[in-house]
Amino acid sequence: MDDTLGHLVWTMKATLDGGVVLVGSRGKYMKWDLSKCQGAWMKKFDADGNI
Repeated sequence: MDDTLGHLVWTMKATLDGGVVLVGSRGKYMKWDLSKCQGAWMKKFDADGNI
């Protein structure tokens, strides 16, 4: 990858209500050097794709 700001999903887990939980981070990723990560995030989506 080039040296651009992006998001990387670390974990994707199905939930009992038909949705999904995503956990990831954002930052500049250069050749998968993750040392420039700028924090983590977590999003929960329901079965219809709503956050």
